[in-house]
Amino acid sequence: MGGIGRYCHELARGAAKLGWVVTLVGPKSADYPPGKNLSAYHIRHGVHGHSLGLMNLWKSRNQLAEEFRTDPESL
Repeated sequence: MGGIGRYCHELARGAAKLGWVVTLVGPKSADYPPGKNLSAYHIRHGVHGHSLGLMNLWKSRNQLAEEFRTDPESL
């Protein structure tokens, strides 16, 4: 797991401990860290790959924009 993956995991886990319902939207290949508590938060697989290519960034941006439009309370 790279730096951003670890950061997202710790942030999601901390928010879940505070009582928030947390769903991370990640790339197609997103998964929980090995040996970690899998019940703290949910991972929703996105439509984009894991690289920083322009097409993946565009797909990720559009998917997150749609998430915010359909659920205004999303952060």
